Amino acid sequence: MRRTLVLGLGNDLLGDDGVGLRVVEGIAQAGQDEARGVRAVSLLGGWADLPIVLGADAQRVLVVDCARMGLAPGDYRFFRARDVESVKALRGVSTHGGDLLQALSLAEAVGQPLPELEFMGIEPENVEPGMELSPRVAARLDEYAAAALDHLTG
Repeated sequence: MRRTLVLGLGNDLLGDDGVGLRVVEGIAQAGQDEARGVRAVSLLGGWADLPIVLGADAQRVLVVDCARMGLAPGDYRFFRARDVESVKALRGVSTHGGDLLQALSLAEAVGQPLPELEFMGIEPENVEPGMELSPRVAARLDEYAAAALDHLTG
């Protein structure tokens, strides 16, 4: 059976960088994922877990993460991997300093079949050390969850 997934990505220890994880956790805790035929998964291990989580039966996938896009803090945008380029300068491959777009390239290079991923990027206000989301981002968690589910199932 083919699956539709909403994946949360980020780091709970860096302020708004944890927003993707919080959105997906909220969706799962409210039971909204199962009610809408979506599986909600937090990628706590980071982008390196992506090929394992997706497997061969993922049909449609939305990754929710913070992204610097030049929007007002808390605003969001949907896009596809092919529509953006990474601006991270990396030194080799690492599970800690990596980049999701590079993970996709690596999976493709080794022949791992992946569906085309869609992204919900949420503009962060604060990515400094700390476990709290900024007030602007925290106030919109329910809105982000609804928008993610509507995007996948609407």
